[in-house]
Amino acid sequence: MEEIIIYSEEFQQSIEELVEILYTKGYFGFRVDGESYADKIYDFIDFNVTKPISKNSPLAYQKLGKSF
Repeated sequence: MEEIIIYSEEFQQSIEELVEILYTKGYFGFRVDGESYADKIYDFIDFNVTKPISKNSPLAYQKLGKSF
């Protein structure tokens, strides 16, 4: 079964902001290096998240689903 990770817009924006901050502070000589760094973050998440994060639903809501 293929797992699909969906990134929120807020997460994607924060990664873009991180790249911009690191570039302006001189951590990267070129913007493309910052983009490569962001790609490595996404790759790390894609290859290290092995199961979905879920919690058991409260008893009152279990008729709608056992977990969320």
